[in-house]
Amino acid sequence: MPIIWAVARYNITFTGQNLPAGTEWYINVSGANHVSSTSGNISLDLPNGTYGYTFASGSPYFSGGNATLDVRGSGMTIPVHFTPLFAVSVNAGALPAGSLWYINFTSPGGFFRNVSGTSGTLTAILPNGTYEYSAWYPASDSEKTGSVTVDGRNSTISADFHRTSVISFRESGLPQGTKWSVRFNGTLKSSNGSYLNFTVRDGNGTFSFEVPDVTGYTVSRPSGSISINGTASSASVALEFTAMKEPARAPANAYYIAIGAMAAITVASTAGFYALKRRR
Repeated sequence: MPIIWAVARYNITFTGQNLPAGTEWYINVSGANHVSSTSGNISLDLPNGTYGYTFASGSPYFSGGNATLDVRGSGMTIPVHFTPLFAVSVNAGALPAGSLWYINFTSPGGFFRNVSGTSGTLTAILPNGTYEYSAWYPASDSEKTGSVTVDGRNSTISADFHRTSVISFRESGLPQGTKWSVRFNGTLKSSNGSYLNFTVRDGNGTFSFEVPDVTGYTVSRPSGSISINGTASSASVALEFTAMKEPARAPANAYYIAIGAMAAITVASTAGFYALKRRR
């Protein structure tokens, strides 16, 4: 009868460390099956050899890793240590709803994580450590940077983006170079050109304006208000100036004509008086 040699196998037990009870986790050993468990241990029977393996958690708050093992004629127990992770939530501040924005986290050891989305809060899952972060939004006036330390608990930071709206007033009807002004939301500006611009950061509400008098002209909108809903990037107001009509003037020689007429009346009256006196 032929002799069949059986390959000896040895029990290798992996024990998950730092995981909450009931958390699903996985072991993938090169050349062996992918195995998962919700208990603290995973066991495999392996022949002699060198194996690479990876381990991972079903929870986003625990990161796994990879390593190698040598089987040399006996079983063994290998602890696999999961790294706890913590949520760092970043609030965008005054971004318009649905805007896409980004945030990067880096550390001196070469760690890098990028998160993007359209919600008002983005969350990165990070291990303990100190990180530099940079957040940006294409329509914002600046990039927001800072640092955050993760020390065994979740945290929240603010990117504090600002939305800038430009309110533009455009005049027409004034002679070139004429000075005109607008008081918008309490701020007075003047111009000798065709435009006056005001900026509103994080604008959301109704803002009043008034146009001071320009000598000799009336304006189509001497006062009013503008509503900004926090998402508009610009608004414009047209101001049409119209020259006032001057009152009608008497002809230049009207004074002398009037004096002459009065003199003629006086002479006629005097002549009539003497004529009447002679008849008597």
